[in-house]
Amino acid sequence: MTELRVATYNSFLNRFGEGELIQDLSTPNDGQARAVAEIIQRANPDVILLNEFDFDENGEAIQLFQENYLSISQNGVDPVEYPYVYLAPSNTGIPSGLDLDNDGSTTGPGDAFGFGFFPGQFGMVLLSKYPIVEEEVRTFQNFRWQDMPGALLPDNPDTPEPQDYYSPEELDVFRLSSKSHWDVPVEVDGEIIHVLASHPTPPVFDGPEDRNGTRNHDEIRFWADYITPDQGDYIYDDARTLGGLASGEKFVIVGDQNTDPFDGDGIPGAIQQLLDNPLVNTSVTPSSTGGPDAALRQGGANETQLGDPAFDTADFTDTAPGNLRADYVLPSANLAITEAQVFWPASEEPLFDLVGSGFPVVSSDHRLVYVDVAVNTLPNGVASGDTTQDSTVLWTRSLIPGEVTFEYTTDAEFSAIAGTATATVSDPTIPVKVEVTGLENGTEYFYRVTDAGGTEAEGRFATSAEFGAQTGLSFGVSGDWRGELAPYPAIINVAEKNLDFFVEHGDTIYADIGSPAVLNPDGTRKEQAETLPEYRAKHDEVYRDRFGLNTWAELRASTSVLATIDDHEVTNDFAGGELASSDDRFPETEGLINDTELFENGLQAFQEYNPLRDEFYGATGDERTAGERQLYRYNTYGSDAAVMVIDTRSFRDQAIPGPENFADPAQVIAVLTETLTADKTLLGEVQLEDLKQDLLAADANGITWKFVMVPEPIQNIFPGVNTDAFEGYGKERTEILKFITENNIDNVVFVSADVHTTFVNNLTYQEVPFGEQIPTNVFDISTGAVAFDAPTGEFLANLVTAGNPELSAFYNSLPIAPDTDDIVNDKDDFVEQAVNSTLLEPLGFDPLGLDNNLPQAEGLIDAELIQGDYFVGHTYGWTQFDIDPETQQLTVTTYGIEAYTEAELLADPEAITSREPVIVSQFIVNPQVDSSAVITGTEEDETLVGTATDETILALGGNDTVAGGLGMDSIDGGEGNDLLRGDLNERSSADGGGDDTISGGAGNDRIGGKAGNDVLYGDTGNDRIWGDQGDDLLWGGLGNDRLYGDSGNLSGGVDTFVLAIGEGTDTILDFESGVDLIGLADGLTFADLTLTSQNGNLKIASGPDTLAIVQGVEGLTETDFALV
Repeated sequence: MTELRVATYNSFLNRFGEGELIQDLSTPNDGQARAVAEIIQRANPDVILLNEFDFDENGEAIQLFQENYLSISQNGVDPVEYPYVYLAPSNTGIPSGLDLDNDGSTTGPGDAFGFGFFPGQFGMVLLSKYPIVEEEVRTFQNFRWQDMPGALLPDNPDTPEPQDYYSPEELDVFRLSSKSHWDVPVEVDGEIIHVLASHPTPPVFDGPEDRNGTRNHDEIRFWADYITPDQGDYIYDDARTLGGLASGEKFVIVGDQNTDPFDGDGIPGAIQQLLDNPLVNTSVTPSSTGGPDAALRQGGANETQLGDPAFDTADFTDTAPGNLRADYVLPSANLAITEAQVFWPASEEPLFDLVGSGFPVVSSDHRLVYVDVAVNTLPNGVASGDTTQDSTVLWTRSLIPGEVTFEYTTDAEFSAIAGTATATVSDPTIPVKVEVTGLENGTEYFYRVTDAGGTEAEGRFATSAEFGAQTGLSFGVSGDWRGELAPYPAIINVAEKNLDFFVEHGDTIYADIGSPAVLNPDGTRKEQAETLPEYRAKHDEVYRDRFGLNTWAELRASTSVLATIDDHEVTNDFAGGELASSDDRFPETEGLINDTELFENGLQAFQEYNPLRDEFYGATGDERTAGERQLYRYNTYGSDAAVMVIDTRSFRDQAIPGPENFADPAQVIAVLTETLTADKTLLGEVQLEDLKQDLLAADANGITWKFVMVPEPIQNIFPGVNTDAFEGYGKERTEILKFITENNIDNVVFVSADVHTTFVNNLTYQEVPFGEQIPTNVFDISTGAVAFDAPTGEFLANLVTAGNPELSAFYNSLPIAPDTDDIVNDKDDFVEQAVNSTLLEPLGFDPLGLDNNLPQAEGLIDAELIQGDYFVGHTYGWTQFDIDPETQQLTVTTYGIEAYTEAELLADPEAITSREPVIVSQFIVNPQVDSSAVITGTEEDETLVGTATDETILALGGNDTVAGGLGMDSIDGGEGNDLLRGDLNERSSADGGGDDTISGGAGNDRIGGKAGNDVLYGDTGNDRIWGDQGDDLLWGGLGNDRLYGDSGNLSGGVDTFVLAIGEGTDTILDFESGVDLIGLADGLTFADLTLTSQNGNLKIASGPDTLAIVQGVEGLTETDFALV
């Protein structure tokens, strides 16, 4: 997001004689000019209008002011450069040849078109750091006052005629603008901001006719009409082009308007023509500490004024009118204000001498006013997340209150919109999101977000493939990024990868490490966020533009995300399942930490700033989880992968304390023993059970890879030392790995973060302290950090080399150049060898890598290192996972950039942000697949029969006959009218058949589960489905299907017949009330149903849709239904 600082400053750089200003500025020694320049340097605006700056045709004065003052440091302040300048003639001092002030003379300063002793006196100039589109500048110097409809032309009170102070001859030439009105387009990062500059006459120095008051009013009205559609049609510019500003354009009105909303001599309501215009953003009024201080010190008229002196901008005579708000920076409503100030230090502040106490004038009798506006009112971009086969969450944050529209389509050109959703921004610090349902699986979507200010941003996401499809999968993962290290070039290449999703893997902010987002009252960085606004500021910090780059916005617009927390979203190493009274950082004395205000603030901000569904646990019967936020997610991606996202903080027990001296073997052994025997949970009972059941389901459904996203590593890296990760919860770690092993769940990958380094290792476990290391075919890879200083590799090396200058010198001499060998010729090899030799091998743990194993683990994982190493510890980066659609081979690629510090970033932002990620580690893993257990058909008609083992049978096309053996089979009929049987190719049920999953696919299929507890899907077409023996689930899918639970069998079971809206009318036969169930899917509830008895049968409907006819049943109750 680009923030633009726009300022106005009546600089008082006018002189009584033509050319005098040029003379004064020709040396760098003019005291007033130096003070004015220092104020500008300290405010450092991007665009500034200087009023009362004498005009000269060649621009010599402004050139001298830049060269001799702005470009030279004033009192140690950084110089400021303005490469773009706009100046034009002013009406001041231009003779009219008429007696406009009615003093009997035609040659005085009051007879000029604008008061002035010479042409251009009290002129104005615009300076900009951004390009001025000069060919599109409009000036209105010659616009006649009488051409304004309803103009407040002054009236001579001594005559009966109205508005006759000026004669017709005078009105024929009288110009509205006392100086000029300019529309100066400035291009800011491809956007045009119209700077509307003027300096209306003071509403004083006249008589009862109030000629200056009425002129001031209408000079202000000019801009009100110009920015309002259909109100400015009468306006013509100096090129005789008609009309005002086009609707929806962004603008900032700047200038000394010479009138106050409440006080002074202006016509009441004059400035309100702008302040009350709905197209003008007045949400923040620039203020100062010096205004109230001056009003109190000076007294006089200030004591009776109505306006707030904090908003004053002019230090006028104390007797009359007193100090006023005269200078304005007014952005359009579609530009958000992020900061606004008046440069007016109080008398006790160090910079007070720049403005002084009034007279004589030190710099100016006016104060510089600036407003920061967000050119892009979607500062954190747009995002999608929690994407499934048929739904997603769309997200953004707008700085403009009002309605935000989300449109989505499958057409990248948005020529046809598939759907629209809206949300309302009431607080610009709180993002908005909408959930979109009813999407097509395996489909790429594009979305467009438009906020109330008209700002648009686009993104894309892809729904996951339907169950049974092997289409391949690509996704990314990383964690751990600190706010002061933004904008994160380590992930700059993610957006171009066209990934299916990206996992934001915890420590997405560091609420407990100081950064520029949250400050103490004295301006220092606050070390711990506490309030909800502070947590929001931390999230905003990492997802916004910095140094012209916003890599997270690019990533989240291009790729749907999943996200979870680690500890730093709240505070370091907290344990959500512990009593609040156990941790002094949480002031509550009752309840658990996951019910404290600090925890709730952190979690609410996390939930708000990520495109996630708001999910909560119900009545779990467990105090830790009941009613709490549920960050756990389980998603499937065809048959390629299942992904489980874990929350390891909200429900955990307090970790066992680590050793006081990790170099003491006795202390380490004691800690290791306690971690394996203590009843400590990292996940909480409910989440642990969810994980187990989802691993079983993924394996039973024939899904190849099972990725468990766990924020802290489950591999052993620092056993007996780091008790905050799974190493400190050894008993639960063993339970999980033993469960995977005993249930023969293959191809499980734990993906972790937190340790700010890539560690890869196969997993073993122990059942008793220092017992046998039991091998598994599971491995863990830690990824990241996106940006955490210092990298863990450097940290560990400093520990290893402490007190050994020679070893330290050797380490420092090594390059950062990860390679595939074990020779200590780079920094990663050095640290990897140290970890193995000092932390793992002496205690009998498996060394790092998938190619360096304990004997009992050898060969259990079929992996090959292609590039880099299994340990990468000196870079910032992320990891990509790719599953081949044909072979299901997994390729794991880690990208990295050279790590950097905040000091290096601030010293040379471009050098850091231009770093490009390169591959620092890449390896492949072949899945554990029994090739004999996969039977694949052809596109022809054929018969496929399984064996007694568990098998996957893919029929593909044709009208096929498919039968599983007696194992637990997964059968996909594919296209065609198929006959699908769970157990043996016989009409009768077989004893001992497995629990099968059968999908009919397209066509009118006949499906029989036969023995076992089967799951039977008709999919599309008009299908017939028989559950046969066992407790079966029958789901007809699209089409008019016939569902038989137990018909024709010697023994039945508890069958579930699944209904959903929009899938046709199913006929259910042999339903037995009190035994069988009707399952309600896709959000359908019993309250949505209408049950009607018809001719001995029961009709089940929802609205106009008949969902099913249950034959032979006349009445059912709610107990016969269940949500599935």
